[in-house]
Amino acid sequence: METPEYLDEIRAELQGLESKMERLERLVEIGKELEKFPEKFMVAENKVPGCMSTVYIKEKLDENGKLHFKGYSNSFIVAGYVQILATALDSMKPKEVVADVRKLKESDGEAFDAIVKEYKKVFEDGLKALKEYDLEKLGDAMNRNQALLRKITVSSRLMDELQETALQNGAIGAKLTGTGRGGLLIALTPDRKIQGKVAKAFEKKGFQVTRTQIGI
Repeated sequence: METPEYLDEIRAELQGLESKMERLERLVEIGKELEKFPEKFMVAENKVPGCMSTVYIKEKLDENGKLHFKGYSNSFIVAGYVQILATALDSMKPKEVVADVRKLKESDGEAFDAIVKEYKKVFEDGLKALKEYDLEKLGDAMNRNQALLRKITVSSRLMDELQETALQNGAIGAKLTGTGRGGLLIALTPDRKIQGKVAKAFEKKGFQVTRTQIGI
């Protein structure tokens, strides 16, 4: 499954703007398109963790098994991102990703079993590297994981491009996170200097970045 067409369109629009300020102004305009978010949905279970600004997302499954989203943020810029994702993911079925993976398994069970076996090995290697604080091996495990996600169609063109951007700018490893085919990517860098370089590369493309670190 390819990236939702709307995401490709909005990305092309943002990249076509000459300055960062113009992109931010466009995000603010998009954020104003958000429907009013009911106060009754502003509860802990709908709050998005890890954001510097306040963000709420509420999903609804209709009678046809399709998802619809409402969102809110107290940041005008982040509201733009929320509106973009809500629009892109609207009317998608949550079982689509799982169904596609199942089809792949049914079409070539032997190859799929080999992928699952490699997945387990990647997990074990990644866990061992994390415990030993071996960033090089952890990054390698992340890249191998992303390659497997690509094989089972859980990745998307956008996620693959973002991974490539991270690696080209010095990241040790990078992989998508979440159910798949979404817009979240984790990039592992060796130090803050490279972290800043990767972050700027993402921001230049119009994406929001949250910086963090492993350990103390």
